[in-house]
Amino acid sequence: MNRLFSNTYRLYYSLLLTFAGLILFMGYLNVHDAESFMIIALTFVVLGCGILFGILPALTFTLLILFFIGSVMFFSELRLTNLLFSNQTLQDVVIWGVALLFFAISAGNMHERIKTMRHTIEQQKQAIKQFVAIDSTTGFDNAERMKLELSEEMKRAERYKQPFVFILLHMHYAAEFKSLYGEKEMQHLFQQLSIKIRESVRETDKKFRISEERMGLMLTHTPEENVSVVLDKLKDKLQTHVLLNGRGVTLTFHVCHLTSSSDYRTPEQFLEELENEMIMNEL
Repeated sequence: MNRLFSNTYRLYYSLLLTFAGLILFMGYLNVHDAESFMIIALTFVVLGCGILFGILPALTFTLLILFFIGSVMFFSELRLTNLLFSNQTLQDVVIWGVALLFFAISAGNMHERIKTMRHTIEQQKQAIKQFVAIDSTTGFDNAERMKLELSEEMKRAERYKQPFVFILLHMHYAAEFKSLYGEKEMQHLFQQLSIKIRESVRETDKKFRISEERMGLMLTHTPEENVSVVLDKLKDKLQTHVLLNGRGVTLTFHVCHLTSSSDYRTPEQFLEELENEMIMNEL
């Protein structure tokens, strides 16, 4: 958080410095003709290029402008005519070139500050996401919490030789359901699913909302031979759903389950094998 505040202050000071430089430059230029307006327009283009794309593109664009202007002035001197910058002295052009380089560097630095701030904000979001362990819709633990619980349960199962069973539920056409019925119906759906799941398993069993369409159940006191009983209960309760308007719809799920063993040393290995075990039968 301190890093975010620090970058914010630095960005603020960079904006003030750039704005002050722009005011001073425009005051020196004394905008009164078409050439002056063109110079100001190119200056704003350099600023925009630096803010949007960074310091390197801004400097490249600036050097191209200066090379073009220098070439025009050189050939104009050879022909004793100066059609492009007839109202500007060499000193004005040099000062403008220095100002362009300043604005390119300043805008590029702002680009980097903004980029750093966005990265910091994303890190803060991830930290908050990990800190908030409960899914607000279902009341189940989230995916980050699931990994921690899975790690602890694997250690316990190994220590006491009491394996657990993990059931993974994947709802068919979740995205299509949300698109068709809306966010409110989606929340109502998973609220009802969470109620039905709680009615189908023990209170001590751990429940997880892994993603928008996936839920996981860790059965800590159910032997593998009794998993079919739990699956039958889930089938009876989860197949149908009543919308807020009273209309009934049929739901289908992919389901798989996996029993813990010493073959899986890490939660990642266990979850990878769980994915491989995903069967295509409808629940």
